[in-house]
Amino acid sequence: MSECVERVERKRLDWVDTARGIAIIAVFCGHFLTPDRRLEVFCYLFHLQLFFLISGFFFSKNKDLPFSVFLKEQIKRLIVPLVFFGVLNILFFDFYKDETSPVMWSQFASIFTGFKDHPAPELWFMASLFCVSIFYYLINKIIKNRHAILVLSLIIFLFAKVPVITVLLKHLSFLNVYDTPNYLLFFALGDYIFSHLRNFDFKAQRKKIKYFIHVIGSFLFFCAYGIFTFTPDWYKSYGINIDGHVIYNAYRLALTLIIISAVLYVSHLISDFKILSEIGKNTLVLMGLEMIIKNISLNVMGMFNISIHLDNALQIVIYCSLLIFLVKILAFNFFNKSVSYLIGK
Repeated sequence: MSECVERVERKRLDWVDTARGIAIIAVFCGHFLTPDRRLEVFCYLFHLQLFFLISGFFFSKNKDLPFSVFLKEQIKRLIVPLVFFGVLNILFFDFYKDETSPVMWSQFASIFTGFKDHPAPELWFMASLFCVSIFYYLINKIIKNRHAILVLSLIIFLFAKVPVITVLLKHLSFLNVYDTPNYLLFFALGDYIFSHLRNFDFKAQRKKIKYFIHVIGSFLFFCAYGIFTFTPDWYKSYGINIDGHVIYNAYRLALTLIIISAVLYVSHLISDFKILSEIGKNTLVLMGLEMIIKNISLNVMGMFNISIHLDNALQIVIYCSLLIFLVKILAFNFFNKSVSYLIGK
């Protein structure tokens, strides 16, 4: 019996880490621009939303902790890596660009005030995840009904882009508090659905159930591919307009959930692909080193007069996958064994 439980738990972690691996590849790819920008738009629809959803998976084991303990855990897990990688990127890029001291101090401050002047702006994710997790913890202390929390999170998400609310939120730049309404829903949804996913073992299902899952999963996958191919604004070419911030947010949410569902389905199918799973376990390292490794790779190729032209999505995916594999070889062991406390472990 214990062996069976261990096997289910191991598989659960495998598919979750695989989903993280897919998400971090999408983060790397989303920061490159293709002529039609389809890949960038597609990646931004789901990559960080998926990270928030997965983070919500593991909230339930911490929700009963005293607030002081929960806060310390989140500071250790997110704020310490945020500051470490924030400073590391500043030192690297300012040394490379020979920036002046006033610029450096402005960049140091931006770690806590929104990353507007920071050389690695993608690190905002850690700050936002910290705020979302704290806010969600406090909501759970006030509201005990899980369904009500999910509905509240949905309402917050749908109305977050209303101009009046946007104006109010833009002043809350400390640790990216203003982004909390945009991602709280995905964190809440992750917490809500994980009780159903935790012990799900695809291989143990009956043949008819597997067939049904494959049909639904394949449908979602092709829908996601359609979103990539035609872009979210396909309706504009037919003269259709989606008026209203709430309706547009609901439409974008539907697209995001389709893509995330397809990724989770694929993650189950390829959960035994260990390289992707290992990449998923080290997403903080990859986020922290993304801009550094991209800059180094392009400059090294420039030294040898090697030009690289990333003109389509496939080229970008291959290039980013190679960069991630390079970070895996050079950095994963060092960060996990030598300075694990700096990456929240």
